[in-house]
Amino acid sequence: FYLKSLAELISVIRSDRASYLGTVSRIHNSLLALQFSTMAKGKKKLKKKCSRSTPAPLTCAPCWICLEDGPDEAEGDPLVRVCACRGEAAGYHISCIIRYARSKTVDPILSSPAGGPNQKVPGRLDTPWKQCPNCHQPYVGDCTLRLGRAFVDSTSDLPDNHLLRFKARSFWASTLWVNSDATGSIKEFKRLLDVLDRSDEGMLLYVPSTRQDQIEAALHQQIVVLLDLALVYEKTYKYANCLEVAQRALDRIAATNPSELNLPFDDALMKKLNRLAKKCQAELGLIPKGEIGEIQLQWARKDLEESIESGNETDIYHKKLQVIFHLATLKRFPESLKLAKETVEQSRRVLGPHHKETKEAEGLLNLLKAQYREYLKGT
Repeated sequence: FYLKSLAELISVIRSDRASYLGTVSRIHNSLLALQFSTMAKGKKKLKKKCSRSTPAPLTCAPCWICLEDGPDEAEGDPLVRVCACRGEAAGYHISCIIRYARSKTVDPILSSPAGGPNQKVPGRLDTPWKQCPNCHQPYVGDCTLRLGRAFVDSTSDLPDNHLLRFKARSFWASTLWVNSDATGSIKEFKRLLDVLDRSDEGMLLYVPSTRQDQIEAALHQQIVVLLDLALVYEKTYKYANCLEVAQRALDRIAATNPSELNLPFDDALMKKLNRLAKKCQAELGLIPKGEIGEIQLQWARKDLEESIESGNETDIYHKKLQVIFHLATLKRFPESLKLAKETVEQSRRVLGPHHKETKEAEGLLNLLKAQYREYLKGT
């Protein structure tokens, strides 16, 4: 019933892409609800409305941080698992994760003289807030909002142009976007750019640094924020804004004097900016769309190869989704279906059958099947 409805809706509203994607999302949720209701036969009906992104409480293993096997006594948080961990280290309290992340990032800086240099802070300041230290997979679900808010609140004593404070607010902006608040994310990224525009002294660092180091850090963070903002615009189909922001970042890099500033703009950063600019130009009719389609598929396959070499399962999952999307856009459904099936099997094996990303992959597979049937009817 749902697949039939989806096929009919695709044929009716294909001309309006935003409406089309919104409707597909609603039907996708209906498919998930049907699957959950089938699994729940013979069991008591749930009294509370469940969310796919809300972590289910665990009872099999104690929290690997506080070693308690029940709710956290201070915060009342249940044991959850929102990463890829299994076994004895699978469970934890979100409040414990917050205390752990704070002890690795904020506390060492605040405990040093005048919030100054401290070499005990990790190189990537936001890593303890983003990903599990055991399986190294990013946290997922609603808990990311709580982690992001806690990160920002814990750095409130630092100036806005301090690198740790800036990283916290940047993480919060990205978290809003991941949790479907594009408007809030865009506002936060714009505020970060305003902070950099108002700061004459550059970025305050937590290690001994010169004024040139601070200026270089500020410029690097500006390019990263511009890239993130451009990505949000691109995902919300605001291609003119995306092209403007991406071009601003590329122009800023081109205007940098290598003899004065030593900025490590890696190939990955430049590649993303150039790709975004080309895609927006195609969407705006500045270059033929047919040409960009094949180019984007080649890019996505290269990214997937690089992810496989790195071994990050979550990154591999998302890069496969990009390849699947571009194959389906080019009407190469057999290839996209084959890769989608492999992605579902891998997600079930690595993340588990009830994980949010597994459910998303299954929904995508059903969507591709419906699109392929509709395509075959038309041909």
